[in-house]
Amino acid sequence: NTVGSVAIANTGTASFTTTLAITHTTGSLTLPFNITTSSTSGYTFTAGTLALSSYTLTTPTFSSSGTSTRTLNFGTGKISLNGTATTTIWNTGTVTSLTVSGTPLVECSGGGTGVTKTINTGPLSEANAVSFSLLETTGTVTYAFTAGTNAVKNLTINGAQTLSNIGILIYGALTHATSNG
Repeated sequence: NTVGSVAIANTGTASFTTTLAITHTTGSLTLPFNITTSSTSGYTFTAGTLALSSYTLTTPTFSSSGTSTRTLNFGTGKISLNGTATTTIWNTGTVTSLTVSGTPLVECSGGGTGVTKTINTGPLSEANAVSFSLLETTGTVTYAFTAGTNAVKNLTINGAQTLSNIGILIYGALTHATSNG
């Protein structure tokens, strides 16, 4: 079933939660508040502009791989990936026509037992690279960066997790903290 389009207006609520998977195929969306998708859905961004402003988009998976023109403007907001299953949680593997701006931060958490969460950033340039914080405090989670070229602005590891396939270009800082696990 195709929903078509949904208008999200600031009605004074502090957040918006949906059980729908969100597919953003054209146009611009500026978050007017925090948005959370359910644990079984995700956010697919194929074209247009997504502006987070100062808000958080919480979703188990985020995908924006392709050649269509798209702008991901973090502003001072962030994307929080809270998936608990073995899956690709971040995919920007094909970065053609992708522009990233603002202060890009993706926080990964959610736990899980014996799960592998895959991150595929693709060969992002330094100007378009995104910072990742791996923040697991429960479960037995492995983060796998896909084979090939993965590039991040900064990588923070804070908590109890394992890394594998870590062929990563880090333009900024690698931080290993121990306050989460």
